[in-house]
Amino acid sequence: MNIDLTKIRGVGPSTAEVFKNNGFQSINDLASASIADIMTVPGFQHARAAQVIASAKAVMSEVGDDQPEQKKLTKKTKIKKKKKNSKKVKSGKKEDKKKSKGKKKKKNKAKKGKK
Repeated sequence: MNIDLTKIRGVGPSTAEVFKNNGFQSINDLASASIADIMTVPGFQHARAAQVIASAKAVMSEVGDDQPEQKKLTKKTKIKKKKKNSKKVKSGKKEDKKKSKGKKKKKNKAKKGKK
């Protein structure tokens, strides 16, 4: 029995497709995943990942645990995803630092001009 991922609260057709593209093929995959695993999916931070897991577990308990165990992500796949996501985060942090430095310089110039 294969239950559609859209049965999970907050998961529509496009989000279900994103999950499938990132290795989560069934509700059982999501219910048995850790928050860190879900956070490897683009657009999922800690709170949303926790909500998806809880909702998936609730759906599993409603229909019973008769789904066969799906193949879990391998270590190699998880490492690749973490590296990919860490590159995005690092580049974002550098840009934020550059922006904040620029704002500080503008504030300092404005203060000097007022004196």
